[in-house]
Amino acid sequence: MAEFRPVNVGTGRPVALIFFGNGLANLSARDKEILSDLAQLYLQRGGGKLRVVGHASRSVGGSDPLKQRLANFRISVDRSSAVARSLTDSG
Repeated sequence: MAEFRPVNVGTGRPVALIFFGNGLANLSARDKEILSDLAQLYLQRGGGKLRVVGHASRSVGGSDPLKQRLANFRISVDRSSAVARSLTDSG
């Protein structure tokens, strides 16, 4: 479930949270709608700094610690890239 909090703009706190299914990095229609709203707000305020952060659960990747860390890294990058692409596509 995605969450959008425009009241946090300019505070250094999260403005939008996108939650992904286990092992997934695809955005739902609602996620894209929220990111479009965020992009429009960003443009209305004249731009500025925007940080996109991707995370993964600790359970991704199996029992080998190195493989697990690599799998978590990959899914984190895929998730943050999906969000960044959606924001870019929205302006």
